[in-house]
Amino acid sequence: MPTNKGFAAIAPIIIIGGLILAITSGAALRARKQVVDDVGIAQGEQALYIAHACAEIAIGKLQTAFGYMGNEVVNSEGITCTILPITGVGNFDRTVTTNATISGHKKSVQVTVTQISSPTVISSWKEISN
Repeated sequence: MPTNKGFAAIAPIIIIGGLILAITSGAALRARKQVVDDVGIAQGEQALYIAHACAEIAIGKLQTAFGYMGNEVVNSEGITCTILPITGVGNFDRTVTTNATISGHKKSVQVTVTQISSPTVISSWKEISN
């Protein structure tokens, strides 16, 4: 008559080991997802900072030449942003829109400049959705 005493002794160890493996695998996958999410958030924030900087550049160019109309790509040290065509003409009521993309995370900023010089008056500066 055969006995299964060895199997009866090892079966709970195999089951417990499988449960531990499942729990640790789940925790590792959750941690990996959190890291990926955190990197995505950081890249989105970096894209937003670059879009803000690009708006600063555009306003500086407007202060130098009222005829500046935007519609250019700005490259600096491997960082790229786009100044879209600037609406309005002359010293008053100009709208500057910029955007930047980092690893697929696109951010845009829109600035409403009520008056460009003597002094520069900005009535609105906000992130806009794409």
